[in-house]
Amino acid sequence: MLLPQLSQAQDQGILPLTEWVNDYANLLSQPVQQELNDRLRDHEERTTNEIVVLTLESLNGTSIEDLSMQIAENIKAGQQGKDNGVLFLVADEERKLRIEVGYGLEPYLTDATTGRIIREV
Repeated sequence: MLLPQLSQAQDQGILPLTEWVNDYANLLSQPVQQELNDRLRDHEERTTNEIVVLTLESLNGTSIEDLSMQIAENIKAGQQGKDNGVLFLVADEERKLRIEVGYGLEPYLTDATTGRIIREV
């Protein structure tokens, strides 16, 4: 499980990520957060692929692309050497979602697939 520091993201009030689901926008009920954490932990144990969800109230003027890349680079989700992590970043106020995919999962979770998830799911 990842828990590194987030330099610029911390400057924006984003605390270190401590779970698979980090709901700083308070969008999810406690039972839903627990269920998602359980499922994502089980998924990681089965596949070694790590999926992290981060919700924020606002991007505070930062582009979602820049912030998601900075966070993904800092948390380094997935296993070292496999780069098999995924970050789902949700910005409530801006109503935006961004999915950052580690290089190790890009053959399976392509830009087209993540775009379809964002548009349709």
